[in-house]
Amino acid sequence: MIIQNLYSLAYHDTLTGLPNRKFLDPLLKMRFSEYHRLHQLFAVLFADIDHFHDFNGKYGHPAGDRMLKAFAHAATHSIRSTDTLGRWGGEEFIGIYPIKNRSDIIHIANRFQHMVEQAFIHHESHPLHITMSVGITSVQEGDTPESIIQRADKYMYEAKNQGRNTIVHDRVE
Repeated sequence: MIIQNLYSLAYHDTLTGLPNRKFLDPLLKMRFSEYHRLHQLFAVLFADIDHFHDFNGKYGHPAGDRMLKAFAHAATHSIRSTDTLGRWGGEEFIGIYPIKNRSDIIHIANRFQHMVEQAFIHHESHPLHITMSVGITSVQEGDTPESIIQRADKYMYEAKNQGRNTIVHDRVE
């Protein structure tokens, strides 16, 4: 039991309970191994809560923490058992999703945005919601763990530049 608790503390974010970077990095490497050996496609989603600094400033950090927990709760109850969503840092999250076709990224991103819409907290008797800017990409020949995350991150920033609460993804044919 103690070892299990230590494992959980080491590989999960203490606030949200989601997997952390120490868990996500080796998982991403494993997905790359499966891609090279078995040609198993996967996608990486990079999401950032829009205007979270302002949210914390307006409602306070305890409300921000409750919102992060509410988002994590919604996420863990809406992803497939094969998917992994973790907290990358601050208000940034990364999802790693096995896919069958590159076009699956559109469905995954839309499902993610719908899940974000469901997350809320009550603050002074009023429901508070968040939005997220999302970038999603599928693995490409020549990718590395660093390059796929950088591309998903770049798409996320493009989503922010397009007005936030938006999805930017690979061109799918």
